[in-house]
Amino acid sequence: MPIAKVNNIDIYYEQHGSGPDLILIGGLTTNHSTWSLMLKQLDNHFKVTLFDNRGAGRSSQPNMSYTAEMMADDTAGLMDYLNINSAFIVGSSMGGVILQALALNHPNKVKAGIIASSSLKFPLTSQMHFS
Repeated sequence: MPIAKVNNIDIYYEQHGSGPDLILIGGLTTNHSTWSLMLKQLDNHFKVTLFDNRGAGRSSQPNMSYTAEMMADDTAGLMDYLNINSAFIVGSSMGGVILQALALNHPNKVKAGIIASSSLKFPLTSQMHFS
C-alpha cells in the first residue's frame, strides 16, 4: 500500500499510466476510487496520481479542523514526495477548493487546472463537518 509521509500525516496514493503528470483531487469524504470510471481513459494519456485527502479513505484522519490551505499543502507535499515539479490538476467539489488554494499558495505546482462542481470556499455545512 503506497503511503507518503507528508505534513506529519500518512497520505495514501496510487499512480497509473505514463505521460505528463495529472493529479486528481477528490471531494469531501471521497477517496481515490471516486475516479475509477475515468481512470482507464486518462491513464492512456497521462501518468495519473490519485490520493485520499487527509480525513478520508486510507489517509490519516487527525482529530482537528482542516482547511483548504492545509489540504493544498498536503497536495504540494505529495507532489514533492513523488518528485512531481508541476502537473495538470483536476479538482472535483471540495477538490476544486483545494486546487484553488494550491494555485494561490503553490502556483509553480499547477500547469493547468480544471475545477469541477466546486465553489470559491467551503460552504458553511462543510466547515461544520470539518470542525
